[in-house]
Amino acid sequence: MQFSLDKSSKLPYYDQIKNQLTAALHMGSLSYHEQLPTVRALARVVGVNPKTILKIYHQLQTEGLVEVRLGSGVQVGAIERTRFERSYYASVVSMMERHLEEAGRMQFSEHDYLDLLRQVIDPKKRREITCLVVECNTEQIRLFAAEISKRIGITAHPVLMDQLKAHGPRVASLLSKASFLVTTDFHWEDVERIALLHHKIPLKIRLRPEFLTTLIQGARKGGVLMVVSNLDYYSKFRAALRDLGFESALKHIHAVLASDHQHFDSMLSLVKHVYVSPLCGAGVPGRFPPTIRRIDFPEHLSVESLNSLRTAIFIRHLQRVLPRPSLRPGTRPAA
Repeated sequence: MQFSLDKSSKLPYYDQIKNQLTAALHMGSLSYHEQLPTVRALARVVGVNPKTILKIYHQLQTEGLVEVRLGSGVQVGAIERTRFERSYYASVVSMMERHLEEAGRMQFSEHDYLDLLRQVIDPKKRREITCLVVECNTEQIRLFAAEISKRIGITAHPVLMDQLKAHGPRVASLLSKASFLVTTDFHWEDVERIALLHHKIPLKIRLRPEFLTTLIQGARKGGVLMVVSNLDYYSKFRAALRDLGFESALKHIHAVLASDHQHFDSMLSLVKHVYVSPLCGAGVPGRFPPTIRRIDFPEHLSVESLNSLRTAIFIRHLQRVLPRPSLRPGTRPAA
């Protein structure tokens, strides 16, 4: 199973790990008699002290969820289902009480806190928040805008860098409604300046590291054909690879429009790998010859980029649905 530890949470790692193990047991992700990782192995995976894992296993054993046997390790306990459910529901109650207690410290009544949650998770309200995704080529702005819209749920408009600088009527209208301008390192200075000029929030995005490394590996192991919706990115993409020292791989990386079927078919004989942009839709065959390996990426933007965007958008969303917090008498705003 996969663990997700939140460093910003006030809940100790002990409780986070124990709750996730309990949930996995209840939901059937772990089966009766299944062997669990050793104390040291699990501690290494989640990055905590082995003593913490040992305490968790002993507590789960006390609750009847696991069996700790000398020489045999830790196994999921062969016990009645109701014991799992009792522990799982107890964890859910603990979570709810913790959230409501934290809300109370932030001066929310239970009703106001629930109302806030409904508004924050409302997809219609989130769609009301818009951003402009700015780059110098059509392929990237459309790809990034589509991914931001899908992964985060806001409205993202693709805008070329030249269009943003020209500030025509369409872009001016989009800019007036947008909360954020999103771009890459290549155009950060220009976009940041324009964002501050128009009182918008600039945000930076980057590609997942494995995107480039996977393409380079494919180029070195038989060549890569990139099937895309627009080729205006390609010259600068190759220049960036050259600057990064991948000159030798350039002759093994090719690009073709998805709509150019004749060129596409002829290029397949030169490569062993094919990357298909998500923007190409059904225009590209779903299957390739056995000698061709298809390269797919569930996400193109880095995890850090998506998390940064998500945090900024939640803050913006809260600013829309919450009144500004008032200072108590005798307090002064932070510098």
